[in-house]
Amino acid sequence: MKVAAVLLAGGTGSRIDSRVPKQFIDVLGKPLMIRTLEKLAASPMIEHICISCNHEYMSLMRDLIEKYGITKSIDIVPGGNTGLESTFIGIKNIPDEFEAIIIHDANRPLIDDDILNDCRRVYKKHGNAVSAIKAVELTYQSTDGASSNTYLDRDSVWKTHTPQMYNRAEALEAYEEAFKNGDPGYASTTELYVAQGKTIFFSKSKSDNIKITYPEDLKLLEALLICKER
Repeated sequence: MKVAAVLLAGGTGSRIDSRVPKQFIDVLGKPLMIRTLEKLAASPMIEHICISCNHEYMSLMRDLIEKYGITKSIDIVPGGNTGLESTFIGIKNIPDEFEAIIIHDANRPLIDDDILNDCRRVYKKHGNAVSAIKAVELTYQSTDGASSNTYLDRDSVWKTHTPQMYNRAEALEAYEEAFKNGDPGYASTTELYVAQGKTIFFSKSKSDNIKITYPEDLKLLEALLICKER
């Protein structure tokens, strides 16, 4: 089975109050994006990576790949206006020879082989795999963002992460159907799949597979990296 990765790096960093997109922020001497890319490039299961990148930073991305000596087969394509569109563009640019694709966020640098291998295990069994963790906090549903009288059974609530693994041809068909009348506005591939009546299957993630979204996430990432590198 030939596997390629779509790495989503089209964000602007608006929620992190940075002059550059968050994926290019320096974290302990290395750009966040490179930390993530190095993990994917080191995986023996991944033969090719398509980076869906903010078009203004494509040249910088090429320079960083050269600077850090990443030699995996890599294409860089301009991302879209939304994360979903960036994913669609990435999938369209994966060659037909690849059966499966792994979709991953550039701002999740703490993936490891355990997460990737379990993604592959579940994909082989069910045809897709979405890394996820079980909710541990009591979770409430709110319509106004300020109050609630409805709680969700945390034993039945799962939080999805990336990486996620899909059949390339099936994912391409699903995206083409979804985009027939423009961007459908879904937040992720999982939402798109569920909206089309498909079932998604959970693979193992970890609580430290964090997504860097807000400034405090960078402090947590630095602490986790220091602990892991000791």
